[in-house]
Amino acid sequence: MDSSNDSEDETNRMDEEVVATAASTSGRSRRGPRKTHPIWDFFVYENGRSSCTICSYQAKGAYTTTLMNHLSSKHRKQHQEVANKKAKDDGDRDQKKRKKNAKQRTINFPVHAALKYAKDSSHKRMIDEHLALFAGCTSFAYHLVECTEFKEFVLALNPRYELPCRETLKKFVARV
Repeated sequence: MDSSNDSEDETNRMDEEVVATAASTSGRSRRGPRKTHPIWDFFVYENGRSSCTICSYQAKGAYTTTLMNHLSSKHRKQHQEVANKKAKDDGDRDQKKRKKNAKQRTINFPVHAALKYAKDSSHKRMIDEHLALFAGCTSFAYHLVECTEFKEFVLALNPRYELPCRETLKKFVARV
């Protein structure tokens, strides 16, 4: 029985060594966020503090902005190296997103070129009635229908709808 306990103890000890080696070679503990930002080439995070590997600077937490500020003010060459690597990583990530999105189907007709509703269209009448009800129930200023920003807002909501002029809107409100 002693030999089986010894081999079991030996196996457990070897497993613990493998785990300890993996944790120490990865540069971080097994728990916590992955450190993928290139700033971690110059900092080590232990016990809630980030330590600069170049000088003796320490900061609480693992805030990359704080660490970048330190590199920027004390180690300009390393700061430039991190900034270049980060820009390259961001560019690679953007390129992957573009490739992924390129597989999406594209609309073959421009939305802005959609035909406006006919003046006698039931859909246009319904929108006109709702606009008149809104204008009549609120302190909506009629001149806003001629304001460029309001026209662009309505165009963004429904490119096919054309706002009535101020006088026509007054007539619609009187009917409602």
